[in-house]
Amino acid sequence: MSILVRSRSSSSSSQPLDGPVRSHSDGIKRVRLLPFVEKMKNNFLEAIRQHGLDPALLPSLEPKAAECSLYLSVTAEETRGKRTTMEDAHFDCALREGHLIGLFDGHSEKGMLARQVARLFKEQFQASLDAQENGDIRQVFIDLIARAQNEVPVTHAGTTALVAYFHHATNQLYTATLGDSELKVYRKVDDVVHSIPVSVIRHWGIEKEEARFLSVVTDEGKKERWLKEKNPEQRRFPPEANAGLNVSRSIGEKSQLMFVNGKSAISRKPKVSMCQLLADDRVVLACDGLWHFVGADKRVTEQDFVEKVIKPHWNDPELSERIVTYALNTAMSTDNVTAMVATVGTEAPEPLTSTPPIQYE
Repeated sequence: MSILVRSRSSSSSSQPLDGPVRSHSDGIKRVRLLPFVEKMKNNFLEAIRQHGLDPALLPSLEPKAAECSLYLSVTAEETRGKRTTMEDAHFDCALREGHLIGLFDGHSEKGMLARQVARLFKEQFQASLDAQENGDIRQVFIDLIARAQNEVPVTHAGTTALVAYFHHATNQLYTATLGDSELKVYRKVDDVVHSIPVSVIRHWGIEKEEARFLSVVTDEGKKERWLKEKNPEQRRFPPEANAGLNVSRSIGEKSQLMFVNGKSAISRKPKVSMCQLLADDRVVLACDGLWHFVGADKRVTEQDFVEKVIKPHWNDPELSERIVTYALNTAMSTDNVTAMVATVGTEAPEPLTSTPPIQYE
């Protein structure tokens, strides 16, 4: 697989690389994609197809040389909704050559693990990126999640993770998804707002996730009852009533209560995708408190969300608040809701956004 290249941005030691440039007889330079780059690009296309969309019908998806550096201006809004405690944590911060955004949806222990993992990413991402000599940003996400899993305490609690790194020089957005929070890019072309899914979601209804469950659980009766439940959001591991986890990938869950036969079926491996942002894009990160109620076969459709929230409030600095209000009042969410909105522009905000993970007592 190769992509056309019109020019090359000046590189630095930590800039993600596509691969070596080769000249061909037709005079066009092509970049041979390194394996980890090709994997991330394919994950982006998979995310689009997961939502029943055709990548060919979405605007400006083919990567090209950046004409100028772009920057992010980030806002966030959160509410505990109908829950008694707030278990989400989020942050965004400017890094040396880009911007890092993280959203962590905790479960149990009042979101303790969500806050701990958010701090780890904020404090260690730049150093981990610098240490990757070949620019394998996918491995940075994988390594930090593995480190988080090793460092969190032994408890039944856990957290999902949605982390995005935007690189100014190439305008590439790298998104790691572990669990059911999602990132989507909204792009306006001729007054039409297009929804572009970026997160690859893995849940208990995916064949690979099912196979992992079935390899751990040996009780045939529990297997049969679990497979009869066709709604993946209602499946649990361990398969005990009201006790297991309804996401197939997460950080934490180290208590023996979360194991079956000494094993866990919960994966700690994120799906990492990459896409190129354009000026005036809107990047929305939100937890399942929004997305479990918006989309195909949900309480409200994605098109309704776009037409009632994204499009009419395109230039509203309080768009993140509008999203949370919509989740509660229109989608009738019963969960914690956190929404982050990154507006893509050609000028760096002054000062660059930098907020700590939200702390809850």
